[in-house]
Amino acid sequence: MIITPYRNSIFSGKSGGSFNKTFCSYYFDGTSGLINLGNAFSPNIEGTNKIFSMRFVVKRIADLQNDWIFSNWQGGTNNRSLIVRFNLSDNKLDILFSDDGTSTSGNWKSNNTITADEWMDLVIVYNQGVVTVYKNGVVFGGVSTTIPTTLHTAIATDAELGAGSYAGVFSNTYINQFALTTDIVTSQEATDLYNDGSPRVTSDVVDVENQYLFDNDTWDGSNWSVIDSTGNIDAVSSGMIAADRDCNENPY
Repeated sequence: MIITPYRNSIFSGKSGGSFNKTFCSYYFDGTSGLINLGNAFSPNIEGTNKIFSMRFVVKRIADLQNDWIFSNWQGGTNNRSLIVRFNLSDNKLDILFSDDGTSTSGNWKSNNTITADEWMDLVIVYNQGVVTVYKNGVVFGGVSTTIPTTLHTAIATDAELGAGSYAGVFSNTYINQFALTTDIVTSQEATDLYNDGSPRVTSDVVDVENQYLFDNDTWDGSNWSVIDSTGNIDAVSSGMIAADRDCNENPY
């Protein structure tokens, strides 16, 4: 059976719908590449008593890299709210939060390290200051300081996938898909998303606000136009070449 990227229905999904796979991934070279989600992305994660879940299908390329896989955290003051990264010093998943836009007001860090060169399915749930993380469909234990119930509203800040460019930090990873839902992903949904190592497209399991699958993106000769399958917020690459979108590198 020939399987075409994303659109091919191969399993039963939520409400009897299709189960799709996304085959294309972006390579982030650790030097300059990023996907700019723009500042329109930020309101769903900024403010008081927010609820959201972020889902990444990602692979680290090497240990001891300061890999910022998602950031809404620019330099200076009054424009920082959230970082999701693999920590440089200990290879652990590290999530930083700011309620004042300048300093780290709380953080969550995993107990166990993240292994390089393995695809993983990460779901990060933020529920009004309570953080739950799932790795490969099960709860991923961690320790945290007090997580703020307010994430700073940084009106002019662009969210970035694969980098924290304003801090001069870039991710050395592959990312296969990324999605945001303004809801709590449950433990059963996290398990269903992971699907025994054959990750489902996020919208097959939960309702999403933004979803980036990469299979139908287009190259204009300089940058990739990165399509939000919900039609809400398209993104654009920066510092990448055409070959950085790799449809032979995926979890399948």
